[in-house]
Amino acid sequence: MKKLFIILTLSFISNFSFSQIFKINVFEVIHSYSIDTVEYSLTELLNKKDLSETRRIVDSSYELDLTHKHLNFYANGVFDREADLVFTNIGNFYTIYFLIDGYNIGMLINMDPSDEQVTWFSLFGDYQEISRFTKFEIVKGG
Repeated sequence: MKKLFIILTLSFISNFSFSQIFKINVFEVIHSYSIDTVEYSLTELLNKKDLSETRRIVDSSYELDLTHKHLNFYANGVFDREADLVFTNIGNFYTIYFLIDGYNIGMLINMDPSDEQVTWFSLFGDYQEISRFTKFEIVKGG
């Protein structure tokens, strides 16, 4: 019984200690989109120089729980949507895909404290869009 208690306690501590939860609060973005007969890859779209850009003030939050692979999205302080997610991680760089009704929507996140960057994307046939977060904060833990 004592061993079971120790195992359960260690399991709880390790799950709590190593959980990857963070929240991205977004205040301003530069939004760009492309409507074209050509479907660009995400890399091609990010490198396109001829996209029109619109600076927008926003009030949204993304709560990302990488341990449980779950997203909660809030717009104007109000819960808007939840979704499952999948992600890859290389060092401080995360590529996250939101599993929403078959859409190709996600984020690229650089968590390097000296160069934090977030870009949201949606690739759907010939309509593709990106939003580079220009005013935001990443709150780690949760």
